[in-house]
Amino acid sequence: RAVMRRTRCWCAAPTLHAPTLLACVVALSLSPCCDADEYTHKYTENEEVTLWVNKVGPYHNPQETYLYYSLPFCSTKPVSELEHRWDALGEVLEGNDLISSGLPFRFRESMNGHSKICTIKLDEEGVDQLQSAVRQHYWYQLYLDDLPIW
Repeated sequence: RAVMRRTRCWCAAPTLHAPTLLACVVALSLSPCCDADEYTHKYTENEEVTLWVNKVGPYHNPQETYLYYSLPFCSTKPVSELEHRWDALGEVLEGNDLISSGLPFRFRESMNGHSKICTIKLDEEGVDQLQSAVRQHYWYQLYLDDLPIW
């Protein structure tokens, strides 16, 4: 005579108790307001949004690229003090070096008029660099909330 044993099916889902289920629902409902940043692309009102500068280079030779601040552009503070961001190995292999522009952008904040970023007096070398960049049709690459600005 065969003996039948009761076994639990391996595919049976575990049961959730009411307090555990309630805690999960509350956590999921609060997560959008707690996870506001440039990685989730969700921001709260007046939250800072970083404008990242990346690289510049001649239009007709896209493999020839230089750091954005290799040209004498205005910066809000010394480049060595600006925040750098490397997201993944692919960013590094592509030659990306994202540097915070330091410019104050806030989500859903009106910007009325223009504001001065800085005043810069170019020496002869700086003038030559910018003239050469214009002659060679240099392009620039910026990112705002992971959206490229060319």
